[in-house]
Amino acid sequence: MKVLGYVMANDNFPLLGLSIVHALEHAVDHVLVVSHNQSDSTRTDLKKLRTALKRRITIYDLKGPYFQESTSHISLALTVLKEFDWVYIFDCDEFSIVKSKKLFKKNLESIPENIDALRYSIEQYIAPNDMDENNINDYLRIDVKSVPNIFYKFDDRILFDELLHQNINFFDIPFPSKIIFRAKYFEKIGPGAHNVNLNKINELILNSATFHVAHIPMISLGRLMNRGNHGKLLIEQKYPLWHGWQNQLIYLMDKNKKLLNFWKMHSVPKKIKDKPMPFAYIIDKSFNFKFKKTLSKFNKFIINEIKINNTCNPELTDLVRIYEKYKKKYKSLENKIESLENKIDELSVINRNLTNEIKTIKNSKLYCLLLMIRKLIYLYRK
Repeated sequence: MKVLGYVMANDNFPLLGLSIVHALEHAVDHVLVVSHNQSDSTRTDLKKLRTALKRRITIYDLKGPYFQESTSHISLALTVLKEFDWVYIFDCDEFSIVKSKKLFKKNLESIPENIDALRYSIEQYIAPNDMDENNINDYLRIDVKSVPNIFYKFDDRILFDELLHQNINFFDIPFPSKIIFRAKYFEKIGPGAHNVNLNKINELILNSATFHVAHIPMISLGRLMNRGNHGKLLIEQKYPLWHGWQNQLIYLMDKNKKLLNFWKMHSVPKKIKDKPMPFAYIIDKSFNFKFKKTLSKFNKFIINEIKINNTCNPELTDLVRIYEKYKKKYKSLENKIESLENKIDELSVINRNLTNEIKTIKNSKLYCLLLMIRKLIYLYRK
């Protein structure tokens, strides 16, 4: 039972490296990395990590705009998926929590073949106010988990406005669940791996004790500012609100001089017990406990001097651009094929039903009697 991990990466080392090592340590056998508009130093770090991990990661380069759905479909199509049973798509701020990798694999082996996807919950952790994301030991300080208390389903526009005007806290809202899916459905996976685009899909909800994810959406003020820069770019290029809505929100916060207060409301002070918090929380050491093993492995890789070759990573840019250009036509053809397949299935069912009815009639006593009468008539005429 083999699991393929997939992560899209910006310039976010060491966080990216930590998330890759964590996924390999706890859940997956190989990680597919899409290196999007990265600096030379991040590319070098990734290549070092690939060498240290004995090529348990594959890196694809992508330049220009990022089309999430098209990029994941193409990069997965270029992978030898027949070697893998399941695909787990994660972001670099997401860390899988399992009792053990061996037990997790055993659970996967016990999943019935008619189950197409496994839905898992995401629990949000809150970073310290003075978090230094470049200090890997600082991640061990993360032990505050949010407790969502607003379960009303907001319209996206209303949610955006409520957060923008700071009427609600981001950690008040539960983060949407995601899925691990069968490798054969790689062309059907939707943005963010929240669903599979099929008319009918059999899902199984994973128990949190079996598998869930620790999500650290806001790691530092510096990262928030970087996300704001990306949000500005999305707004200038007239992307719709739902496309990278969190980054667009952060940019508007920064523009309105509210980002420092936003960070204060979404991070943990040094003496949390002495101050009222704008979010409900509990102290939870489960991320901390699992992350220690990850940190130990990662430290071994970065301490050692690693020689890398200068071979280029495969380029996805042109393939994604072409795919995005013809995606509507491709979807239209795919829908026509699916419609024809459904009609064939319907005709097969009708044919089966007719065949069964004919068999029933032929086996009936009345039919046997009629056959005998027919034979007698034939002999009489003869």
